[in-house]
Formats: sequence, structure tokens, C-alpha cells
Amino acid sequence: MDVEVLGTSFTIQQGKDFNTVFVHSGKVKASFGNQSVVAIADQKIVKDNRTNQLRVLPFNSTINDALRTQIIKIKDMRVDSLAQMLENLYNIELQLAPGIENKKVTSTYLIHSESPDQIIENIALMINATWTKKIITNTSFLNKPF
Repeated sequence: MDVEVLGTSFTIQQGKDFNTVFVHSGKVKASFGNQSVVAIADQKIVKDNRTNQLRVLPFNSTINDALRTQIIKIKDMRVDSLAQMLENLYNIELQLAPGIENKKVTSTYLIHSESPDQIIENIALMINATWTKKIITNTSFLNKPF
């Protein structure tokens, strides 16, 4: 994927399954093969490395703050809100068992030193739940408490 800076600030996150450009201000143009997309502030460009498709999606200010500081800091956040944040930040799917979505957690995570799996495991421990992952679909499941 080629990225062209058009007067902006942005963060690039590379992974096995996805490459993502989060645009903080201005705009960014990304090209891959015969595809070309432009994203503006508070949007992200996602390249799915499995399908080689480029997409432009929105992201919220909480993710923007986490990317700028490289810290995910949460206080009394509902698990469903945290799951949505992790899905948007890491391009993963996180499914919650009924009854745990409204549990609240407080914690701090360092983006570049803690993997999504480590964060999900930590959440499971805090809410007395279990978790599993389907590697083929990149989906994690937070299951009912023990």
C-alpha cells in the first residue's frame, strides 16, 4: 500500500491481517493496485491483507486520543463500549456473551507493548469471565463468568 501525505497528521498501524492509517487531521490518500481512497480527519483507511481491499471507515475521539498517547486509559467503562473500541482500533471482532456487556472495567494499556489478546485476557480476568479466539476469523469471544 502506498500512502501519500496531503498536509496532515496520521498514525499507521500494521498487522498480519490489516494495515490501517488513522487520520488525525488533514487528509491522506492511499493506493493499492488499481484502488485509491482518500480519508479525512477522524476516518481510517483499512487495507484487508487477506482480500487486498481498501476501505474508509470512521473512528471516534477516544481512539484518536489513544493513538496520540499510545495509551488506552479507561475508567468505569462498560465492557461493550471497550469491545467496540478494541474492534475499531485493532480491526478485530469481539463477541460478548449475554449479561457481561454492562459490566464496567478500569485499566490502562500500552498500545505497542500489549497485544489485543493480552488486553482481552485482562478484561476476562477483571470480570471473572473466560475467553476464546477463532484464529481463522480473527474473532474473540468473552464468555459468561465462571
